[in-house]
Amino acid sequence: RADGDTVDLGADVLAMHEAEQSMAVRAFRSLPERWQAVLWHTEVENESPSEIAVLFGLDANGTRVLASRAREGLKQAYLQAHVSAARTASEDCAAYAD
Repeated sequence: RADGDTVDLGADVLAMHEAEQSMAVRAFRSLPERWQAVLWHTEVENESPSEIAVLFGLDANGTRVLASRAREGLKQAYLQAHVSAARTASEDCAAYAD
């Protein structure tokens, strides 16, 4: 793609993207350390539950359950970050945040 063909994103779009990234990081960091670790190994490092089970003192099935709970926790933490942001963004959004 030539430089002239590059899409120029507006400042508002870039700010929204940065906010999304920040919310994801905050959500991840709000999780218990054990959940962060299992998510890192399974999702980022792409290691199987049987490969990392020893790190958590579990068998492969227990590690799968731990990873599932951690993913659900991350989802909830991310949604909560959005709700918190909506409450502080404006009164119009705050009415729908609950």
